[in-house]
Amino acid sequence: MDGDKIWVFRSSTERDAEAVSKIYDFAREDFRKSGIPQWLDGSPNMDTFLDDVKNGSSYVIECDGEIAATAKFILYEPVYDDIFDGEWKSNGYIAVHRVAVAEKYRRMGLAGKMLGEAERYARSLGREAVRIDTHEKNVKMRSMLEKNGFLRRGTVYIADGSPRVAYEKLLASLYSSNPGIS
Repeated sequence: MDGDKIWVFRSSTERDAEAVSKIYDFAREDFRKSGIPQWLDGSPNMDTFLDDVKNGSSYVIECDGEIAATAKFILYEPVYDDIFDGEWKSNGYIAVHRVAVAEKYRRMGLAGKMLGEAERYARSLGREAVRIDTHEKNVKMRSMLEKNGFLRRGTVYIADGSPRVAYEKLLASLYSSNPGIS
């Protein structure tokens, strides 16, 4: 990231709704153009964002006061209770959803930075791992996850019954006595 700029990771507020909604819209259009059937039902949107703010689960990275990226961190994801064609390697985790980066901040490593913040948050809560899922066709996201140390664990099915590729990253500091775990 550019060293001349001031980058801040923080909890989202209602004042961020318009900027985050624009980021969601940009990502949705990018998915549509790429043939990825993810987020095309109109969610996430401003309403889901405001719900996330109320629940304290929405976060942003800003650059010089402008929202550059967003994500949702939650302590439990019900769809992760059942995993197919694989298994989770942890018990305590946080789940990351809705990772999105504003168009002008793409290719600056902000999605990876957001995952790093999720790892820091998970560690602060004594959690063993960070979990995330994405559509099979979302090759950019899958590549970014793997580049950041996430391992494919299997398949989960979201509320509408659609399959998602499930990833997990074990937090090494919690496994320092057994460095061979993966």
